[in-house]
Amino acid sequence: MSLTSQTYVDWFIDSENLTESATLATDVSAAKDWARIDASIDDFIVETLIEDAQKAFQRYTRSVLYETTVTVEYSFDKAGLVELRLPYGPVDSVTHVQEDGTDIGYTQKGDWIEITGHGGDTIEIEYIAKRYDPADEVDSDIIVGIWKYVATNYDDRENTSFEQIQEVPDGSKMKWKPYRREFL
Repeated sequence: MSLTSQTYVDWFIDSENLTESATLATDVSAAKDWARIDASIDDFIVETLIEDAQKAFQRYTRSVLYETTVTVEYSFDKAGLVELRLPYGPVDSVTHVQEDGTDIGYTQKGDWIEITGHGGDTIEIEYIAKRYDPADEVDSDIIVGIWKYVATNYDDRENTSFEQIQEVPDGSKMKWKPYRREFL
């Protein structure tokens, strides 16, 4: 049986916290051009939608764009050898791996952490994930997906508050699908 990303999170991850960069992948004027928005009075709305689009990209793909500190807590009763998939990638470096608050040994294998001799209940892993540095050019498919997200949600802004935006437009999903990380 293969696990979906959400099933893996539901079964093994107690909590996850992301401390994200404030870097925007695209500027407001480019997003406005794509969405055919002329008024500068809506610049704040467009900037907020770009930020939300980047968060939607992260939720949909389980990948981050810029340097993000991820803290994830796993809780389970399995002892011995444990292999844990880190929920967001690409993984740049691991800051710490702790069992019940004490540093423990581990082996990093890509987006996986392998722990031998696990005996506690809770493992906390803190790591840095990133795809780009702020000076890097972001792939055009990611940018177009962000623009599609901005345009769709800008057009529907009268009927939706920022807190209610949960659905990712199909056009964005299509552009972002190659970056999606699956838990198998």
